[in-house]
Amino acid sequence: MRIVVVTLLILVIFIVGTFLINQYINRSCEKLLEDIKILNKSINENEWNKAKDHLENLKVQWKDTKKTWQLFLEHYEMDVIDIAIARLNQYVEIEERALALGELAEFRLLISHIKDKEGLKLQNVL
Repeated sequence: MRIVVVTLLILVIFIVGTFLINQYINRSCEKLLEDIKILNKSINENEWNKAKDHLENLKVQWKDTKKTWQLFLEHYEMDVIDIAIARLNQYVEIEERALALGELAEFRLLISHIKDKEGLKLQNVL
């Protein structure tokens, strides 16, 4: 009887932990996507000083988010995001609108992909 209780307790902890991790990933993805939208607006309006400020905030947020994500997600995906941010940073610095928007679109796609891939969906379980 004791073995069954311990096994069920471990199963419940695992399921609750998975749910909490999934909620954290979803919230952090939504926050990053919202900040990307704000940065996108600044770049579209050629407000480069605002864009640089928004990008700095986004980089700080990504750095904090990445620390936690490294515990749960594949490092390859985070490396690709780091590369996209580095390129985006350079494009914003030189005020190259088209390239910055393209890199921002890639960054958005990468974050959206992680959100979809890590969601608790039947297709992700099977």
